[in-house]
Amino acid sequence: MDMTLVNMSVDDLLSELGFIKCHENEYGCSYLKKDTGFSYEHKIEISKKGKHKCVVHSFDPKRNETGFNNAISLSYLEFDLINTKIREMVARYGWEIEDDEDQND
Repeated sequence: MDMTLVNMSVDDLLSELGFIKCHENEYGCSYLKKDTGFSYEHKIEISKKGKHKCVVHSFDPKRNETGFNNAISLSYLEFDLINTKIREMVARYGWEIEDDEDQND
């Protein structure tokens, strides 16, 4: 996997990591990666919540035996690409995002 190409989009770079974009609109976007070796799916959802919040969920969409989704941690590269995607969504859809320390709730 060669990720040294500067002109690749965030979607292309996530695709190189195995994530396929499921959807994108003014409310958010999602990506899905199927890991056949360990028999699980990894879904990442980015969404705008409220007036100035952005939420990222990283999880296995299948429910476990207790009825919940298992959270999946992100690698540094995945985290960095998701942050870049958030900035892209801010620019494309006019999201107004504030830093956590600026939010009171």
